[in-house]
Amino acid sequence: VPGEQAQVDWAHFGYIEHRGRRRRLYLFVMTLGWSRSSYVEFTVSTDAAWWLRCHVHAFHYFGGVPRVVLHDNLKTAVLDRQADGRIVWNPRYLDFADYYGFVPRACRRNRAQTKGKVESSVRYVRGNFWPGLTYIDLADLNRQSQEWLDTTANVRIHATTGEVPFDRLALEPLQPLVGKPDYDTSLIAYRRSTKDCFVSYRGNYYSVPAQHARKSLTLRENEDGELIIFSAQGDEIGRHHVQDGRNQRILVPAHYQD
Repeated sequence: VPGEQAQVDWAHFGYIEHRGRRRRLYLFVMTLGWSRSSYVEFTVSTDAAWWLRCHVHAFHYFGGVPRVVLHDNLKTAVLDRQADGRIVWNPRYLDFADYYGFVPRACRRNRAQTKGKVESSVRYVRGNFWPGLTYIDLADLNRQSQEWLDTTANVRIHATTGEVPFDRLALEPLQPLVGKPDYDTSLIAYRRSTKDCFVSYRGNYYSVPAQHARKSLTLRENEDGELIIFSAQGDEIGRHHVQDGRNQRILVPAHYQD
């Protein structure tokens, strides 16, 4: 029924040069079951942070949240299935679902056809958007994919419903996002700083204020590529922009004034 369900899937689309490295290219797709409106986004990661971020972006694109989200048994959502069929959910994903007010639902194993609507959307991307496509980088690829959604995918006459997805989207009673801040999708890591006031993160070293040398700290990398460092008490003590490459030392002179 309208507003009831969205189906979600990842698909592999070869490789891309991203920030000087050859990376796997993935497509995130969310399709609303009633209107058949779709959201797509290309990424170079399917980790927990990007799994949640793509959900948030899709909710904003649709203008609301469905009551149920159906997906495979991927580890960013389902940690395990017991012999009796009970699902052991990823705690962060369960918290995310609770925050946005939807019920997560995982397909039974070996029953991926349960989410046939989103798999059809993946095939449509491969057959309509992807052939002959040229792009400069990941940002340009996503710019073109968003334009394709707005001018082709979601404004065509859908073969199953016989109606325009965007026209039906306007009739879907999705749960509103108004006044709800975005869920914090930061990557979270825990480090102990060195005696010379650095923490190691993704192959590089970032300075922290001198009084926090040899301390246990919490690191959060947000969607904008900022690394925010917190003390054990939860106070923010430093910010850096995450750098590519390895074995670099990113230093803030003021961290050594003491």
